Amino acid sequence: MLQLTEHPIQRQIIGLALSILAIVVVLVGIHTGFRSKANQIENQLDNQKARQEIGLSIYQRLFSAKASVFKLSTLDNRLELEVVKKRFDDNLMIIKEGLAILHNGGVFKDEIATNIPGQNSMNLVANYYLPESEGYVLEVLELGPAIHNLEEQAQLLYQLIKSRIDLFPNEPADLQVRIINLIKTINTILQRTQENAARILYDSQEKISHLSNEYKESESLYDSFRIPVVVIALGLSAYLLLVTLTRVGKVIENRKQAEDQLQLLLDTTVEGIFGVDNQGITTFVNPSASRMLGYSPEELINRGNHELIHHTRSDGSPYPASECCMLEVLKGGTVHTVDNELFWRKDGTSFPVEYSSNPIHRKGKIVGAVINFRDISDRKQAEKRIRTLLQAIEQSPVSVVMTDTNGNIEYVNRAFEITSGYEANEVLGKNPRILKSENTPAEHFKELWQAIVSGQPWRGELQNRKKNGDLYWERAYIAPVVDESGSTSHYLAVKEDISLQKQQEKKILHQANYDSLTNLPNRFLTLDRLSQIIKEAQRNQHMAAVLFLDLDDFKKVNDSMSHEAGDKLLIQAAKRLKDSVRIDDTVSRLGGDEFIILLGSLHTEKEVLPIAEKILNCFKPPFILDGRELILTASIGISIYPSDGDNPAELLRNADTAMYQSKEQGRNTFNFFTHEMNKGISRRLQVEEQLHGALERNEFQLYYQPILDIAKHEIIGAESLLRWHNPALGEVRPDEFIPITEQTGQIIPLGQFVIKQALCMTAQWQNQFGKPFKVAINISPRQFRDPNLVKQIKAALAQCRIPRNTVVLEITEGVLMSGHTYIDDALSELNNLGVTITMDDFGTGYSSLSYLRRYPFGNLKIDRSFINDITIDPADRELVNATIAMAHGLGITVVAEGVETEDQLNYLQQQDCDMAQGYLFSKPLPAEEMMQLLQKKQKLTTA
Repeated sequence: MLQLTEHPIQRQIIGLALSILAIVVVLVGIHTGFRSKANQIENQLDNQKARQEIGLSIYQRLFSAKASVFKLSTLDNRLELEVVKKRFDDNLMIIKEGLAILHNGGVFKDEIATNIPGQNSMNLVANYYLPESEGYVLEVLELGPAIHNLEEQAQLLYQLIKSRIDLFPNEPADLQVRIINLIKTINTILQRTQENAARILYDSQEKISHLSNEYKESESLYDSFRIPVVVIALGLSAYLLLVTLTRVGKVIENRKQAEDQLQLLLDTTVEGIFGVDNQGITTFVNPSASRMLGYSPEELINRGNHELIHHTRSDGSPYPASECCMLEVLKGGTVHTVDNELFWRKDGTSFPVEYSSNPIHRKGKIVGAVINFRDISDRKQAEKRIRTLLQAIEQSPVSVVMTDTNGNIEYVNRAFEITSGYEANEVLGKNPRILKSENTPAEHFKELWQAIVSGQPWRGELQNRKKNGDLYWERAYIAPVVDESGSTSHYLAVKEDISLQKQQEKKILHQANYDSLTNLPNRFLTLDRLSQIIKEAQRNQHMAAVLFLDLDDFKKVNDSMSHEAGDKLLIQAAKRLKDSVRIDDTVSRLGGDEFIILLGSLHTEKEVLPIAEKILNCFKPPFILDGRELILTASIGISIYPSDGDNPAELLRNADTAMYQSKEQGRNTFNFFTHEMNKGISRRLQVEEQLHGALERNEFQLYYQPILDIAKHEIIGAESLLRWHNPALGEVRPDEFIPITEQTGQIIPLGQFVIKQALCMTAQWQNQFGKPFKVAINISPRQFRDPNLVKQIKAALAQCRIPRNTVVLEITEGVLMSGHTYIDDALSELNNLGVTITMDDFGTGYSSLSYLRRYPFGNLKIDRSFINDITIDPADRELVNATIAMAHGLGITVVAEGVETEDQLNYLQQQDCDMAQGYLFSKPLPAEEMMQLLQKKQKLTTA
């Protein structure tokens, strides 16, 4: 039990009783003075009790303020800084209220935390009046300026720490030094003020003892009484004695209450408090300290404090008492507030504490110290969670931005700095609109603010601008941060950089709408644009045009020169087309070698003519492919809105129909759509439809046209020619169905059919007539690309058992133009088989004389276009003469096709042409008629 004094109250009572008996003759006036004196003592005792309670509250608040100052020095987070600063300011406010009442008098109220079960705090109410003697407020006069100075220094410390946090890691080099020096100054002020507060407690206790002694002076009151009034005086003295004894009892009770109140404060406070003497021996301990340490008070008192509870550091190393911060004040050291050390319990476990050590002075000497401490395990765990959360936010791959309610930035993480290019110190205090670009609609931001101001989160995409000016996309989640009262205190933005995703989306959208080879709009985008053009034409009562363009003989380039060469040609053609139209017109690639040109805002059909002519003219200059010149033409079909259709599908279909009409007219031209053209398209569709399954239905038949040895006038062979008779279409011309089979790929099975049928029929004729009768078979470029062609020919030769030297394979020059190695290999392998290779239609294509020398040709066939006018056109004669001479010079046999007159035959014979075929000798015949011809005539003449 903590006692306020050691003077025995009993001695005061006995002395007072003797004095009363001795002054029975004291005058009534002296007795009245005694009563007045007793009342004054009672009031002063009550006043000292209130003063003692106010001093205790000031002492505890100074301890809390000291802990807050230490905590301020360690903070690196703005939010925690504000919380600790407010806690410090609240303590100073209570201290200043207490000092004001000690200086001027009044009622003091405070709420002190306790550890009483079911009672977390205790209300303290003290009624204090200003004493007449100025000596009573000496400590107050000293504390007032010190507290004012402390408040100013703490405010300066807060500003310096705030600057350090805001400027980190670029704070001035001397900033930390200033903070440390300022903390030393504040600690000095706090030490001085706590000592003054302690003096208030001890001074109050001494004055309570002194007031009790003043009752002795009441004995002198009775000296003034005269003997005649002894009886009265004795009666009065007896009465006074009774009153005095009653009041002395009250003094004792008040003193007991003061002692109990002080003990209650020590017993119920949540903080651990214990005292040590100047040797570090524990002198007293409160219940909270005993409970937290796991020791009973008896186990702590009179034992070395440091060795018992403070012997080991947090890292497990020994903690010598000579280095103990808690005991440093015993040596006159600085008052410390420490929160990075451990106290050790009786069971050997430890817990983190925050403690403060304050010296006890008597007669100018340090006689001990009072230590306040608290278990900060929960706080340390919370701080760890906060640090972990801050680390997670700092290391998060998404940007995190926090602003106040006015939109001023208070925090950004590292991801924000990386994404935006701004350092944190460049944006703190500024509005996020510094990132705003002109590309995000204002309505977007209006919706954002409407949402968050109403307390709702907002999600959306923003296009912002980096510090260097680059634009970037972010997917943002912005929400208000609500405090304990339900009010919005901040706004939090979590943003993810989706620039790469946007680029991919843009790329995918481009790929979905544009041709990957030519970068022209594709079919999908073309139809969309055509729909827009039609709507605009309807609105403005204008016309529009669709030009359907197909490159003539483009397939030959693909077949003969490779698809890579074809792609290069398409790219060049696309560029020429774009350069030939108006800036607002659309050039698109429909697929393959088909292009679409969309023309809008037309007033008459005549406006299309110069554009169509310009497009055709753009193909006149030769194309350069791999160093070679190539002439390419185009066929164009034109449909007009609204006369040829009022929707994209109809306009495209009719333009396609007109394009096929241009093909029919010899190509390299354009045609406007007419309704009569649909008949031709219908015919083509019928042909395509009937071709499916025609081979299986045995609708194809081989015809043979004899080949004549000019010198001997003898049939030495025949060219096999495919004919098609369809029940629905009748006889279909080869030049009508062969191109379609080339496009559909049906030429491959048809080619196999022709090879097998021709070889087997020729073998039959050879066996019947006993002569080496030859057969010529046409091989298309598409067939030559078939890797199984040589195997198929070998298989047919073996199956039909025909001499290989009687088989002639005719190929056009287009097969050779690709220059692929597989062409060389196939020709070489066929030549090694003994099969004769003929260059067909020589002079009509992209002839290169080097082909004749490079490849193993046995025959060369002159096209009928040169034979037709050989007797009347000198140029044709010279070309034929040169061809025959050149071929013979290379050891190649010459065949002339399309011979229809005797004059033509005679001229060819004069020029030593080797062979001929044509209607002069025979038209193509079915196999049966060909056999009859061979039986009837072994030698043909013109007679």
